[in-house]
Amino acid sequence: MTDWVRLWHDMPTDPKWRVIARRSEQPLPAVIAVFTMLMVEASRAADRGNVSGFRHEEAAAALDLADEDVSAIVDAMQGRVIIENRLSGWERRQPKREDDSSARVKRHREERKGVVAKRNVTHRNAPYTDTDTDTSEAIASGTIVPRPAFDFCKAVFESGKALLTAAGKTPREAGSIIGRWRKSCGDAELLTLIRQSEAEGHSDPVAWLTAAVETRHGNRSSSSIRGSRPDPALDMWRDAQRDIAAESAGRDTQADFGAGLPLSPYLAD
Repeated sequence: MTDWVRLWHDMPTDPKWRVIARRSEQPLPAVIAVFTMLMVEASRAADRGNVSGFRHEEAAAALDLADEDVSAIVDAMQGRVIIENRLSGWERRQPKREDDSSARVKRHREERKGVVAKRNVTHRNAPYTDTDTDTSEAIASGTIVPRPAFDFCKAVFESGKALLTAAGKTPREAGSIIGRWRKSCGDAELLTLIRQSEAEGHSDPVAWLTAAVETRHGNRSSSSIRGSRPDPALDMWRDAQRDIAAESAGRDTQADFGAGLPLSPYLAD
């Protein structure tokens, strides 16, 4: 029986690969390729998730890399991707091994045969109808469940609050700061910056993100966010502190979050 390992959607674009590539001084494709081989090793290990049996020489030969290049990448992953000889996110991302999937596969094939047979009968007998109308009616009747759109606003507040509260901010302070950033930066772009700050492990994510948002929109020189310890953007930071103090005193800050954006329900504690 063929065994499988799961690949999650954001794996190829995860910003931590760029951090590891910079630390190891190896190209980004090589980092992703080595991690893929680590996942295979973790999947076939008796203790699933354990990569202590990973052989650098064999991986280097398979990927057409030098042994020392593979070693540099694995060393750069220590403490972030690999912790105590285990892939750090294995239990969260991978299912437990299935002893026998034959019954599940057989059931899936039988269900598929039934769907195909029903579709053939429908296509032979049904008159022509407008496709858009049919789809809309199917969605309305519950036959087809539309896939929900990704909620960038929700993702921004969830990721941002987690990052800022870990840095010492209260949930209310974190929500206020994130709302201020959203006035200058789109949700998709802001989510990318938040994830980059999380991946690079900035000691002061508020200062780094403030400078990053300002730089993206032409208000600050890009030199202010070079490296892992950028310019803290003191003026904007002092303004934020004054606003937070005013909110704590009970002032209504609805106007702060105006500027074309509705007050988000994710600001609540």
